[in-house]
Amino acid sequence: MITRRDVFTASAGMALSAAYRAPRALAQPLAKTTHILSGFTPGFQDAMARLVAGQMSGYAETIVVENRPGAGGRLAAEAVKNADADGSVMLFAPLGFMIFFPHVYRTLRYQPRDFTPVSTVASTPTLLTVGPMVPTDVRTLADFVAWCRAHPKLATYGTPGAGTPLHFLGTMLGRSAGFDFLHVPYQGGARFRIWSRA
Repeated sequence: MITRRDVFTASAGMALSAAYRAPRALAQPLAKTTHILSGFTPGFQDAMARLVAGQMSGYAETIVVENRPGAGGRLAAEAVKNADADGSVMLFAPLGFMIFFPHVYRTLRYQPRDFTPVSTVASTPTLLTVGPMVPTDVRTLADFVAWCRAHPKLATYGTPGAGTPLHFLGTMLGRSAGFDFLHVPYQGGARFRIWSRA
């Protein structure tokens, strides 16, 4: 059973994982190219993966960060699962890939046991921001919920993809507050964020 703690933990962390059967110690340099796969389009996660790759000098001659967006990130996870289990292909992903997806998808082509966790890389806060369609007098979460109830056709939220932790957080918010919150999935984090100038 998925708990609220699982939701908030999954939405806050990103981890690096490698194929499960890796016989080689991760600290031992590889002679070939290593790929770090990210399941989303370039954006925050891609930038974080590149920072990690920059700190892995000596692990391999070349480290390539590769974005494989699609299916809420599952395509990247499947590619890592099907790669040679020698530590040359890694997955950079939110923890939700391992926590949520096995409970959500009936035909998931991987299981958490297919991977070996390498490291927690980052912990990020989850923020709720509103777009210009929401009036400026909406200043609190209670105000926003009241506005969504009053404008059900405008109550939408964007996430990096269906089945992601942010998708679940939005669904939980709508259900607990008693309004229909329409999910709008994007292919990655770079496009669904709405930034405004102060």
